[in-house]
Amino acid sequence: MQVHLEQFSVMRMAKVLAVSRSGFYYWLKHRHEISQRDRARTLRDITVKKAFEASKGRDGARCIQVELAEQGNKHNLIRYQTA
Repeated sequence: MQVHLEQFSVMRMAKVLAVSRSGFYYWLKHRHEISQRDRARTLRDITVKKAFEASKGRDGARCIQVELAEQGNKHNLIRYQTA
């Protein structure tokens, strides 16, 4: 949409693409900001990496999950497997 702003109106593009105009303008204003979800994912990845390095690369996702749960970081096993 941003590329075609000079050719078409925002109202017409929003209607064709089935998005709201306000959603487009919100995205336009905040597109360079890091989302809260991405910040939390980055923090979790760093925590998992530190735990993995502390175990000298021996622990798998299940052991890391148990270790971090004891420290108060309770997440699903899949979250640790993808980190």
